[in-house]
Amino acid sequence: MKDSVMKVQVRVLRKQGRLFRRDELKDVPPHVGVLKVSEVRDPDLSRPVLIARLLDPNTKVDTDLLPVLGDARMLCWDGRQIRLTGVERLPEVDVAQTWLVEVE
Repeated sequence: MKDSVMKVQVRVLRKQGRLFRRDELKDVPPHVGVLKVSEVRDPDLSRPVLIARLLDPNTKVDTDLLPVLGDARMLCWDGRQIRLTGVERLPEVDVAQTWLVEVE
């Protein structure tokens, strides 16, 4: 599967798996970077998964700005906004995460 890449702004919609309340979202700053979606083999799940990464556009080496969104799937795409959901692996636990992606 070929990778696809685009420059975006991403707002995370969850903190440690819990959805932010609507009034909290205005305080969540966007992260600007390059969205990269690709299929990789997950050794923990013993199967291929789709991952989404937000990469720093100012470095030549892939540098993640956010934790990788594992087992990613698109919930909706409306104009310039995409909603992705998946699993964020934190040091001690895997939690649900959702990204609100705005294409520049």
